[in-house]
Amino acid sequence: MKRACILIMALALIWSLTGCNSAANTVATVSTISSDTSSSTETTTAAPKWEWQHDLAENHGLNNTELETLHETLDPTQVFSSVIVKDGFIVDEFYKDGYDETSIFTLQSCSKSITSALIGIAIHEGYIESVDVPISEYFPQIAASDNESLKQITIWHLLTHTSGLSISDDAIWDA
Repeated sequence: MKRACILIMALALIWSLTGCNSAANTVATVSTISSDTSSSTETTTAAPKWEWQHDLAENHGLNNTELETLHETLDPTQVFSSVIVKDGFIVDEFYKDGYDETSIFTLQSCSKSITSALIGIAIHEGYIESVDVPISEYFPQIAASDNESLKQITIWHLLTHTSGLSISDDAIWDA
């Protein structure tokens, strides 16, 4: 059960990272259950808005001339934005003309890095045995399926996009 919870939390985190809602619209629901199981209370409050802190690059050992060279190098490429975070502060931002910090971009394969890092943490913490574990261990509907191919898919297969599943999200981006 503990492993299933950590996997669900990891998937929820990935889903939330790809969402478009602002932090100001996030609502937290807190449930409190007393030792007497017959009563419980639930309160809903707006989550506090968290914002990145900004600082000067030179305060964190970065050379502004080199950052300007980076911006000039990125300008003719297909990179539309770049944000550099050091010591927990945004120390540099680059946006091509027509783009800013509110622009929405496709993530492409960026979420794979986050997902694999979360799986690595779950393995290190003992919530998941290894990447060789079949996903049917976490999804009972797959375990109960008659599809033997689905039952053979492991976490490693999903992380490396070698599950054999044929799916495309092209229709989302062709609109």
